[in-house]
Order: sequence, then structure tokens, then C-alpha cells
Amino acid sequence: MFFEWLVLSLVVIIVATIVLSSKALDPTATVMSIVFGVIIFYLRGGVWLFVLFLFLAVSIYATHRLHKNKDEEHEVRGLDNVISNGLVAFMSAVFGFPYMYLGSISAALADTLSSEIGAHSKEQPRMITDLKTKVPKGTNGGITITGLIAAVIGAAIIGAAAFFFASSFYLEVNRTKLFLAVFVAGVLGSLIDSVLGAVFENKKQMTNGSVNFTATLTAAITAKLLMFL
Repeated sequence: MFFEWLVLSLVVIIVATIVLSSKALDPTATVMSIVFGVIIFYLRGGVWLFVLFLFLAVSIYATHRLHKNKDEEHEVRGLDNVISNGLVAFMSAVFGFPYMYLGSISAALADTLSSEIGAHSKEQPRMITDLKTKVPKGTNGGITITGLIAAVIGAAIIGAAAFFFASSFYLEVNRTKLFLAVFVAGVLGSLIDSVLGAVFENKKQMTNGSVNFTATLTAAITAKLLMFL
């Protein structure tokens, strides 16, 4: 156990250094992410933490890669973003709900990649609630083919992790079914995020944080329901 905590400490130091140097998260958000990760590791073990780390690593890589050699600065995410995107996953880990945990992280990664990669698409976004209407880049609810593909890739990454590490989550289930449940939940969560952004966030009836939370919660519930079909 001592060795495991020693390794975790080293991982935390490395991750914190990378996150802060890449300016993916501000210091407060970084600390909260570490707190989430340590508690998840303590309660559920290394594989649960690995999936969370996978989400963080892919998100940071995508953001850093896209902004490399570019003049514009990417958004530095704060505490609100970490809580809104990670609270459902964290609580799912606390209460031991693996399907909900995987589904929520799938949606969070799908939405993150969709936003980051879609924002650099050469095509002009279209409003998800009215695909005939073109909107400026950065508009809540605006989608592109590139962004949708990125969302699919993000959901597939977490779905693949669920497939390969199913036994480590103590899930004696059909792995293909688990992959599809997590994958569909992730893509659906990303689409719901865009719909809520178009319908409510643009009208100031929901905040970005509440939209993210609702999308990840919906994805978590979807993954669980799909596994019981």
C-alpha cells in the first residue's frame, strides 16, 4: 500500500506540473482535480483513477496541440469547470456506480474535444436546433462536422477504456455492450450539452456550468440504463 501511495504522489506531482505549465487549469481547479483523483484512488483504486487521468491527458494534449504555434491563448479552465464536468463522475465513484462514472467521463471528454477541435474547424458552425442557420464560432449550440467527429472519438476513447478494463471495475458484463453503452452515453451527452447551450445558455437561463453538469448527469444515467436493457 505504501508503494501505491508513493507512485500516486509522484503521479500527482507530474500531473500538477503538466496541468499548470500547459495552463489547462488554474491553480484552484488543479488542486480540486487532485483532490477528486486522490479520493477516487483511495475509494476505488488505480483503474478508476486511470480513466480520469485519461480524460485529463487527452483533453490537455488536444488543447495544447491545437494552440501550438498559434497566437491566440486558449481558455484556462477554472474551479467551476472542474466541478461542473467532474462532480457526477466523482459522486459516482464515491457511491460505487461504475456505469455512471464511465458514462459521465465519456460525455465530458466528448464535449471537451468537440469544443476544442470544432472551434478550429474551417467550416462555419450551424445551430444544432436549426441546422440551416450558420452562427459565429464560439456560439453556444453551434456545431460542425469536425466537432461531431471529435466528440465521437472522445466517447470512443473512454468506451475503449471501459472495454479493456471492465474486470477491474468488477463488471462481469458483455464488454461490447459496455463499450456501446459508454460510447452512446458520451456522444449523447455532448449533443445535449449543445442543445442546452442553444436553448437555455444563450438566453442566460442556464450557466455553462449547469449545462455541463446536466449533460454529464444525463450521460451517466443513459449509460446505466443502456446496461440494463
